This record gives sequence, structure tokens and C-alpha cells, in this order.
Amino acid sequence: MFGADVLFYVIFYAFVSATMLVSNKWALVSFPHQHLVMVAQFASTALFVQLLYFFKLITPAEGDLKVDRNKLKQFIPVVVWFYLSLVTNLTAMKYLSVDLITLIRTCTPFLVAFGDYFYLGRSLPSAQSWFSLGCLALVTFLVFVHDTTPKHPGGLVWGMVWYLTLAGSMVFTRKFITDVKMTTHDRVFWNNILCIPPGLPMAFLSGEFEVLLNGVNPGPTSYPVTAVTVSCVLGIAMAYAGWLLRARVSALTFTLIGVLCKIGSITINAFFLDHLSVQSMILIVLGIVASTWYEEPKARVAEKSDAEIGEKKDEDSKDEKAKVEDASVLWKYFLMGTLAVTILFVGFFDVIFHVPNTEGNTNKQ
Repeated sequence: MFGADVLFYVIFYAFVSATMLVSNKWALVSFPHQHLVMVAQFASTALFVQLLYFFKLITPAEGDLKVDRNKLKQFIPVVVWFYLSLVTNLTAMKYLSVDLITLIRTCTPFLVAFGDYFYLGRSLPSAQSWFSLGCLALVTFLVFVHDTTPKHPGGLVWGMVWYLTLAGSMVFTRKFITDVKMTTHDRVFWNNILCIPPGLPMAFLSGEFEVLLNGVNPGPTSYPVTAVTVSCVLGIAMAYAGWLLRARVSALTFTLIGVLCKIGSITINAFFLDHLSVQSMILIVLGIVASTWYEEPKARVAEKSDAEIGEKKDEDSKDEKAKVEDASVLWKYFLMGTLAVTILFVGFFDVIFHVPNTEGNTNKQ
């Protein structure tokens, strides 16, 4: 699916992303002040890049972290999309479980696919890719049904707002990378430094600055400073991992990788914060298997004239027929069908055989 040059960035992003969601959840539970947590992450990441430049560990492409006004203006919408997706994500996490957040994230490729097509000039996913994305969404839905219950159904509104802003951010940011040439360090620095100004008034209006004046009042768990610090360190790694990977894959592929990482978050969450049933763990494995069928959409080629289409119509028809009759293609379809049936069988095993789901019910969030 990926070349060796891209695989490293995929693994790097996957490792950081799979732990970032759980880390943010821990930080918000320990220190329930989302805007201050966000500002801390932005400031620490920007400071990290500035220190790299200060100690000459990296060399800026355009002076000392300077970009021209045109580039800065083009960057501002990226920051707006990014900030909105982050705010809505952290707000949704206050009301919804990690698993439900993952379920919502699993559905974003469907919207991003059309953004890729209409805005970025890529083809729509193949039937095989739609199958892969559909299986992932189905698997996450079944895991959610078996092992989670939202404490605040009203939080689903925030979940849907996050869904829309996240999809918009994925598409618009990929467009920015294509159109505006900047180094990864500059992108990381400006993305985070420009997010601090809107974060500070939001923290002030929500009364979170009173926490700093009156002293930290930890949430239900202890070690709030440790929790926020860990989230800041992972935030730095996530900033670099995200920009590096975005520049090498399509918006849809980046979104799918993010979905797989969040499925990884479910597994991590099961070990540290909760416990998933055996049924759900099998579903997660099947979902990861389904992801291997995904094919990255190609850039659309210019449409051929009617004459060219007419000349090649018979040839294309024969080629398509040959592909359908090819044994390897038929074998692939058989495996895909078997996988889909297996997911449905495992997902509805307790319904088919009337098995009480006591394990999942006792561990619902």
C-alpha cells in the first residue's frame, strides 16, 4: 500500500496518533480546562521549533521564521479549520467516550472522499476502497454498540460538529500544502503560534484563567501537571507527524490512516482505562484486515474527447471483461465477501445465539 519512503512516516504518525487521544482524555479528566490545555500544547510546540532555530539545529528556509504576507494570509484559513476541529474535538471528548469519538472519526473518509474529488482533483475511491471504508465504519459501530454507552447523548451534537470541521480541515490543509511551499518546521511553527491568539480569549471568557490565579484544582484523577505535560510532548510529535505525512499522501488516505490510529486508541483505552469484550477485540482485528483492501485514489486525468472514447470503447470493454474474468480478481471478491460475512457474524454473534453480553454491559463507559 505504501512505499518504503512513506511507510516510516505512516508508522511514526500511527504511533503518536494512537496515544494522543487517550493522552488528551487523561489531561482533560485530570485538568478539566480544555482551552488552557490547548494553549499549553500550542505554546510548547511553537517554543520547541523556536529553540531548534535558536540553537541552529535546523536552518529556516526564509530567514528567521519569516514568511511573506501572502503565505501568512493563506495560512490563516488553515489555522481556523485546525483550531475549530481541535476545539470541537476536545469539547466532544468531555461528553463522549473514546470509543464513540472513534466511531465518528471512522465516518470522516466518506465526506473527505468527495472533498478530494471536487476540491483536490482526485478520483473517487474504487469499489474496493469503498468496501474497505464501509467495513471499518461497520466494525467501529459494532464495537460501540457492544462496549460503550454515551453518558451525555447531547454530546452527539458536538460530535457531529467535530465531524464536519475535521473533514473540512483534512481537505483544506492538503490543498494548502499543494499550493503553498513551506518547510515542515515553518508549517509547525506558524500553525501553532497562530492558534494561541484565539485560544487565550476563549480561556478567559470560559473563566479558566481563574484556575491559574486560585491554584490548580485537579479533576477526579491526580497528577494534572504530569497529564498536561505528557499531552504537550505528544502534541509536538503529533504536529510534526501530521505535517510530514500530509505532504506525502492524499487527504483521503491521511484520513483513513487517522481512522486506523483511532482504532488503535480503542485498544490502548481497553488496556488502561476500560476493558473490551473478546467479541469487540476480534472485530477490531477484522477491521484492520479490511483496511488492507484500501487503494489510494489517483489524480484525475483530463477527459478524453468523444472521438478518442469511441476509438477505444471496444478495447476498454474487452480489457474490463478480462479483468472480471481473471481468477485473481474473482478470488479477491470471494475474500472480500467472506470478510464482510465474518464481520456481520461476529458482530451479531450474541444476537444469533442469544448469548447475554454481560462482559460488555459491566464495562460500559
